[in-house]
Amino acid sequence: MSAYTLMQFGVVRGQSYAYASMVIAGASCISISLLGAFNPAVLTMQIFYIVISLAGIVRLFVVSHMLRVSEEERSLVHSFLPDLPRQYVRTFLRRGAWVDLEAGEVLAEEGRPLDRLLFLTSGRAKVVIDGNTAGLCHETIIGQLTFFTGEPATATVEMEGPGRAFVLQAAPLHRLLRRILAIKLALIAGFTEATKSILLLRNREAGPPLNLID
Repeated sequence: MSAYTLMQFGVVRGQSYAYASMVIAGASCISISLLGAFNPAVLTMQIFYIVISLAGIVRLFVVSHMLRVSEEERSLVHSFLPDLPRQYVRTFLRRGAWVDLEAGEVLAEEGRPLDRLLFLTSGRAKVVIDGNTAGLCHETIIGQLTFFTGEPATATVEMEGPGRAFVLQAAPLHRLLRRILAIKLALIAGFTEATKSILLLRNREAGPPLNLID
């Protein structure tokens, strides 16, 4: 009961060591209590709970410790999605693809909906709002402000030189986020720093161009 309650209130995740351990503890206590009033049906059910939870713990350990990611992928997750649980890293990465960007390539166009989410990992891009250059950005997320709302892009973003980005199409990513809450929460947390930069640009758009690159 405690494990289920904590999961419903978001304290623990269903696929976690904590939840499985609490299920095992609860089933073990019930099994011990049956020594005074033996019930084979109840005991069998508790044994199933224990076995299935142990199998879940083993699976979680294998997935977390045998994860194969490239240095580029590891850097992406560390920089933009530090809260993403290890068991979901490969699930997330499978939904996107790495893309080489060219100078002058438009990543987002102001006033038009963006059907993808881009993690700009190298190179720098020019941010234009209402025809005015607001500044430069690098190592940021393109499309985070309107990804969940589907509204038009708030600025035009154009590459100043060659670069590289991890790109996810919006439709399949939305389906994934509806299915796995942990990935959605990690993505929302990862939007924070990129959103700060965009808001800073918008607040300063009436002033001189702002170079975000130190």
